[in-house]
Amino acid sequence: MFRKVITEECRVPADIKYLGELRDFVTHVGRKYGVPERILNTLRLAIEEAGTNIIRHAYRDWEGFITLRVYIRKKDITVSLIDQGHTFDLRKVRDPDLRRYVDIGKKGGLGIFIIRKLVDAIDYRKMEEGNELRLIKRIPEMRKHLLPLPGRNLPLKLRYALFSNIVFVSILLIVTGIFSLHQKSRILRTDLEAGRALAKTLAQQSVVYLANEEIIELARMAAEFQQNQQPLMYDALIVNSADIVLGAKNVELIDEPYPVPVSASRVGKNVLRFRFNGKIEVYDINEPIVSQPGSSPIGHVHLLLDKRAIDRKIREAQFQTLRVFLVLLLVGVAGIFGLIYLIMSPLKRLVRWMKATSQGEIQEEVDFDTSDEIGEIAYAFNEITEKFRKSQENVAEQERLKKEMQVAQEIQHTLLPSRFPKIEGYEIASYYEAAREVGGDYFDFVEVDKDSMGIVVADVSGKGVPGSLIMTMIRTALRTEARGNKNAADVLARVNDFVINDMKRGMFVTVFYMILDSYNRTINYASAGHNPMILYRSRTQKSYYLNPRGFPIGLNIPDPTLFRKTIESDTIHLREGDVLIVYTDGITEAMNAQREKFGEERFLAVIRKYGHLSVGPLVERIKEEIKAFTGGEPQSDDITLVAIKEKLKAEDVLFNLRTKLLRMVAEEGLSVKEACEKLGVSTSTYYKYKKRFEKMGADGLREEVARSEVEERHIAIEDKVKILDIVRKHPEFGPKRIREELNTEAYGFTVIDEKRIYDELVKSHLNTRELREAFAKRGEKGKRMKPPGTPFLTLDGQIIFDTKSLVTLPPPVQVSEEAKEAKPSPSLPPKEPEKEEKIMEQIPEEKPEPVFTPEMEPQDSEVKEEEIFSPVPLEESSSGEEILSETPENLIEDQITNSIGLDLFEEELSGIEPGPEYVPEVVEAPELFEGAGEEGASVSLPHRDEAKIASMVREMHRRRWFEAGQWFYQQGMYAKAIEEFTKLVEDKPDAWEAYQYLGNAWYRLGQLDKALEAYQQSKSINPSNADVLENLGVIFAHRGEYRKAVWQWGEILKWHPERTDILERIRRMQKWLRERAEREK
Repeated sequence: MFRKVITEECRVPADIKYLGELRDFVTHVGRKYGVPERILNTLRLAIEEAGTNIIRHAYRDWEGFITLRVYIRKKDITVSLIDQGHTFDLRKVRDPDLRRYVDIGKKGGLGIFIIRKLVDAIDYRKMEEGNELRLIKRIPEMRKHLLPLPGRNLPLKLRYALFSNIVFVSILLIVTGIFSLHQKSRILRTDLEAGRALAKTLAQQSVVYLANEEIIELARMAAEFQQNQQPLMYDALIVNSADIVLGAKNVELIDEPYPVPVSASRVGKNVLRFRFNGKIEVYDINEPIVSQPGSSPIGHVHLLLDKRAIDRKIREAQFQTLRVFLVLLLVGVAGIFGLIYLIMSPLKRLVRWMKATSQGEIQEEVDFDTSDEIGEIAYAFNEITEKFRKSQENVAEQERLKKEMQVAQEIQHTLLPSRFPKIEGYEIASYYEAAREVGGDYFDFVEVDKDSMGIVVADVSGKGVPGSLIMTMIRTALRTEARGNKNAADVLARVNDFVINDMKRGMFVTVFYMILDSYNRTINYASAGHNPMILYRSRTQKSYYLNPRGFPIGLNIPDPTLFRKTIESDTIHLREGDVLIVYTDGITEAMNAQREKFGEERFLAVIRKYGHLSVGPLVERIKEEIKAFTGGEPQSDDITLVAIKEKLKAEDVLFNLRTKLLRMVAEEGLSVKEACEKLGVSTSTYYKYKKRFEKMGADGLREEVARSEVEERHIAIEDKVKILDIVRKHPEFGPKRIREELNTEAYGFTVIDEKRIYDELVKSHLNTRELREAFAKRGEKGKRMKPPGTPFLTLDGQIIFDTKSLVTLPPPVQVSEEAKEAKPSPSLPPKEPEKEEKIMEQIPEEKPEPVFTPEMEPQDSEVKEEEIFSPVPLEESSSGEEILSETPENLIEDQITNSIGLDLFEEELSGIEPGPEYVPEVVEAPELFEGAGEEGASVSLPHRDEAKIASMVREMHRRRWFEAGQWFYQQGMYAKAIEEFTKLVEDKPDAWEAYQYLGNAWYRLGQLDKALEAYQQSKSINPSNADVLENLGVIFAHRGEYRKAVWQWGEILKWHPERTDILERIRRMQKWLRERAEREK
C-alpha cells in the first residue's frame, strides 16, 4: 500500500552553461529506474525552458544556484526546480495568442506555453528553502500481468476481506485435517483397549473349562461374549495350546485349527489385522490363558473386532467434525467481513474527510479520538494541514519581514556617515560590516564646534525597523544636544531624556561617546553601558580599557534622574602614536564555522601587532584578521569599529596655530582683529606671542603644555592582571602590601602608588578583605580572573588564547593562623568537573556558542556561623583600606529594581510567570551570650531565668547542628550534612544559610529537584543572596529551562546592579536563545 518514492537531487550554479548538466541528470536518473525514453525527452525540453526562465528572470539581479530534484513514483515522475531568486508563478501567466504572434512576427516568448503542453501538471510554491517549480509527467502503464486477476482493482475493503478469508479457511482446513487424523487414531486405540479388557475377562473365566476341555461351556461362553458386544465384536474364539478351536459362536469352527492367514499385519502388541475366512476384515486380539501366574499358557482367547464397526464410528466422528468445520467457516467468514467493514469504515470516512479538507470544504471543527490508529492518522493529518496552513502564513510573514529588513537596511545606510571628517592632529578610520540580518550598530561623527568633533558608537538591542527607528532617534537627539556641549556625560544624559519616553519597553541602547578637542588636545568621553574603549600606547606597549560608569540608554527606571546621577565622564590626553579604538561586541563575538569566537584576546593581539601603523592600514589589518578567522561565515551581529590616532603633539598644534596667526597679519595683510577672529583667539594672544617671537624667535612660539597623563588615573590591563593575581593569592593584603608585592621580581618590579591601587580595588569591588576572599574563593573554583570585556593575559602581559587552562588554578596562599582566628573562613569543597560536563552536554546539536562557562557552577558561598548566631565584628582595615558601607553603586541599588528584569529580559521571558513577591517577616533573634565580646564580660548561668537558660540551650543545639553539618559538608559526607542542616531548619525555619548549604549538598548528590527546593527556601528568606540566585540559574540550566535561568540571573542585577559579569552572561544567553530559535525555524 505504501511505496517508497525514489528521490535524486543535484545542484548547479544558475548559469546557461550548466543547463546541460540538468538535462543529463534527469536522463541518467530516468534510465536508471526504467522511465520511458519518450517521457525523458519531454522532460529534458521542459527543464531547458524552465531553467532558462529562472536564470534570466529569477536571478536577474544576483547570482545563485538551482536545485533539481527528481521524484519517481509508480504512475508519474516529478521534476522540482528550486531557486532563491525573485518569485515568479508560471501558473498566473496566460497562454499567448498564437495568431497574433504570427501576425506581428514575434519570436520567442513561448517558453511557458511549451512547458504547459509538455507536462501534465505544474505546481509552484514559496517555501523556506526558496521558490519551487514542480513539473509532473504521468508514466503510462507498461507492465502486463501474466494472470489478469480481477482482485487487482477491487476496493481495499473487499481485498482485505478476501485475503483474510483465504488465510482463515486455509488455517481451518489444516486444523480440521489434523484433528480428523488424531480422531481416527483415538477411536481405534479406544476400541482396541476395550477389546483387550474383554479378552482378559474371557481368559480368566475360561481357565477351568479349558483345563477340563468342556467344549460346550466354552462355546456358550464365547457366544455370550459375542452377543453382548455386538456390533463391535465379530466373534470370540477360545483355542487350546495346539491352536485348536474349543469355543466359538460359530460351531463350525470347533475342533478346527485357528485360521490365521499369512497376509495378516500386526497393528499392535498381540493385535493382528486380516480378513477372517477371506470375508470380513477384523482386528484379532490375542490373550493367553494361564492356570497359574507364571505358568505356561494352556490356551488363547482370540477376540475378533469388526473393522466395519470401528470404521463406522470414525466416519460418524469425522462427519460431526465436518459439521463443526462448516459452522466455524460460516461464522468466521461472516465475522471477517463484518470486522473488515468495522475497521475500514472509519478509514473510508477518514479518506472522505481528508479529500474534503484538502479541497477546503470542511467548515466545522472535528473532535479526534486518538485512542486508535485511525484517530491518530486523522489527528496527524489535521496537524499536517494546520502546519501547512501556518507555514504558508509564515512564508507570507517572512516576505513581510524581508521587506521590513530591506527598509531597515535603507534606513541604516542612510544614517551611517558617508565620509570622514578631518580634524587637525588626529587620524580617523572606521570599519562597518552589516550582519546577515539588519543589526543595531550605529556610528556617527558630530560637529560640536569649529575645534571639536564628537564620535559616537552605539548598539541598539532591537533589530529590523524598530531598531532602525531607535537609531534614528538617537542620531537626531545626539546631533541636537551635542552642539556646543563638551561634556560627554551631559550629552548622553540629555539624549536619554530625549528618547526614554518613546522607546519600546524591553529595548535599550549602549552608547560610547567621545569629544575630540583639537585645540586643547583633550578627549572627553562617557559610556552608557557600552564596551570599553581601548587605548593602546605603542611607546610603552601598554593597553588601557577605559569605561566610565553608566548604564544603557532607554531603561525604564522609577527615578528618571538616576541616569544623570550615575553616568560619569573622563578626560584624557593622548601622546603621539597613541591609538584609540571604540567598537561593538560584533567584533569579539564574530564566529567561525566551528562556533569559536574571535574574542578579546585575538582583538588585542591584532592591535598590538599593527598598532604602529596609521589607522587606515590598522583598520584594514583588523578587518583581514576577522575575515581570515571567520572564513567568510555570515555573522549574526553587526561589526563596527572606529579608530583614532594622535599624529601631532599638542605643542606642535599650538605652534602651527601661532605661526599661522603671525603670518596672517605679517604676510597676508589682515588686521590683528580679523586674524584673531578667523582663528578664534583673542587679540591679547597675538600680542603675547608676537612679543615672544621678536625676543626668542620661533622657539618663543613653542611652549610645553601641562597635561595629566593617562597613567596617573588609570591602570593598564597588563598591570591589572598582576593586581588580581596578588589578590587571589593574598586576599589579606591591603593596598600597601599589594604595592610592595608588585615591586618584586615576580611582578617585574612594577611601581604603582597606593592610591591608584586602592581606586582600582574600589572599581573592581575588591576594596574589603571579605570581597577579596570571596574573589579568591571563586578563583580557586576556576572563576574568570579578569574584568569583563578584557582579554586573558599572563603576568608578563602575554595573551592567553586557550582559556581552558584557566579552569584549574593553583590554590591561594594560606592565610596565617592569626588571621584565621580573627575571621574564620571554612573552605568548601571545589566543584566537581563532571557537573560542568553535564551542563555542556545540554547544548544542542550543531555546536552552538558555549553559553555555559566554568564559573556557572553552583557557588559554595562561605557562610560563617557568626552570621547566624551573633553579630560579626568588623575587621581592622589594612593600610590605605576602608570598609565602604555605602558606595555609589549602593546608592542606585534601590532605584534599578525591576527595570533590568522587566526591560532587558521581557522579550525572552514573556512565557515565564514569576513567583509571588516576597514579603519579609521581621524576626527578633535572641542574643546568645549577653555581653560576650566585651572586655571583662562573663557568663553567669545561675542568675538567669529559666527562659534565658532554655534559649541558650536551644542556641547551643543550633550551633552544634550548624558546625556538624558544616564539617560533614567539608569532608564530602553530604548525606550526613543534610541530616544536621535539616535538624537546624526544622528548629529555626528562617536559617537561610542552612537552606543554602542544603541546596549545595543536594546538588552534590545529584538531587536537582531537592536542591532547587532548598535554594528557593533560602531565596524566600533572603532574596538578595547573589550566590543562591546564581545557583538557581545553574539548576534551571541543568534542567534545560534556559529562560528561567536567565530570569534568576536577572534577579541578581535587581539587587546587585554592579555585577557586569552577570549582565554579560545574560546577553550571551539571550543571543544563544535567539540563534537556537532561528535554527529551529
